Amino acid sequence: MRLPPATATESYSVAMESLAQFDPSEVDLHLLALPALPEDLGHLAGPFDCRIHLELKGPHLLIRAKATGDLNLVCHRCLKEFPFHTELQIDEHMVVQPDEPSEEELEWDMASVAVAVDPNGEIELVDWLRQHLILDLPAKQLCEASCEILPVAVAQESLGDPRWGALRQLTSDQGDDHATT
Repeated sequence: MRLPPATATESYSVAMESLAQFDPSEVDLHLLALPALPEDLGHLAGPFDCRIHLELKGPHLLIRAKATGDLNLVCHRCLKEFPFHTELQIDEHMVVQPDEPSEEELEWDMASVAVAVDPNGEIELVDWLRQHLILDLPAKQLCEASCEILPVAVAQESLGDPRWGALRQLTSDQGDDHATT
């Protein structure tokens, strides 16, 4: 079943009960903003389009998504904004279970580690997409490979941390004393 297309700015939730009735489900999201995207990472430059396929197979929820959109990221060197186009391909497996197991029941097997979803709960798709978008961003955001660090930052960096000024003065004074003896 195709869920109605949505234009979301903050949230879009899908109830697990509705997935059980209409499996598999698809939803088209047209995001105008992502909530709580860290300011130092950037922001959406325009709409972000996403097609999400949700499939419930017994206690397993499979989510596949294709998303595309443009962002304005902040360069880690010069601190200027620059355009960045991203296309996400997401495949995620979640386990539908009512309760979290107790510590005695836990046996860690890396192949079985998955996100647990309450069968009576909801899946917040906008937040889920935001998390995957943040994980997909480059670790070092540069507007171009030859980008230079700001001259002010270089000058401040060469002076060092002002809190160490007294120690720097003391060591330079001792160096002068040793040079004269």
